[in-house]
Amino acid sequence: MSGAVYPPPHHVLRDLAFESERRHDHTIVRAEATPYLAHGGDHLGIGALAVLLDVSGAATAIGAVAPDWIATVDLTYHGRPVPLGPVLIDVAPVRIGRNLVVMGASVEAGATDPDPHRRRGRGLVTFARIPGSATELTVDDTPTDPVPLLAAEPLDEPIEDRLLVRIVDAGAGVLEMPHHDYARNSFGTINGGVVGLLCEAAARHCAAALLDATVQTHGIEIHFLEQTRSGPARTSTEIVRADDHGATIRVELNDVGAGGALLAIGIVGVVTSPPRS
Repeated sequence: MSGAVYPPPHHVLRDLAFESERRHDHTIVRAEATPYLAHGGDHLGIGALAVLLDVSGAATAIGAVAPDWIATVDLTYHGRPVPLGPVLIDVAPVRIGRNLVVMGASVEAGATDPDPHRRRGRGLVTFARIPGSATELTVDDTPTDPVPLLAAEPLDEPIEDRLLVRIVDAGAGVLEMPHHDYARNSFGTINGGVVGLLCEAAARHCAAALLDATVQTHGIEIHFLEQTRSGPARTSTEIVRADDHGATIRVELNDVGAGGALLAIGIVGVVTSPPRS
């Protein structure tokens, strides 16, 4: 990208320190799953993975629709836990239409090049195709060598802490995050992947309290409905299903400062005592 600088120097995408490489019609994103992305466990948190999936899908979609622009509509991921260490996301178009652009993502562990034998899960990210005038950014559509997005401030604390996520009521899955530049997208509102992270965190806290156990997220579906205008963004949860082995949690995200406007709806699946594989 050229034009206005995005992400700015102090931003969650830079702190994830991923590297992207465009290869014709798909994009390879490499990152490192550190303990600060694992919310106390030994696997990459799906909330952090949602941020990586969103930006990985956008990296391919933007080039495919230029000079138009995109906005995230839906994001889904299902799969096995991704262990700490190298992570590779291989993104390719599923459909490029006049109104919607759909990107498929394969998430792998410990790989430098795509290898289906290392696959841990699959995701889909759907974007609305919108006029390029919606953002101040422009696109350089020329293929390049791998381009690292180096960390301006390498994570030395959990990502949720750096995002200023505040637990209001853990058992009820009520979390809040202010509307601030560290988490903004190219429109100046909260980044779509960060919205996914908030929904995953809310479901995880709710399920852990409900089941009185350590839980691991295995799937997430996020439907984006509105941009954050004011903030803070606040989650609420509803238990759809629960048993001794896990739960399915519905999460709503609302803009408190904008009359409670509904920003997103998520469905998150969690399990207890996940197998270490």
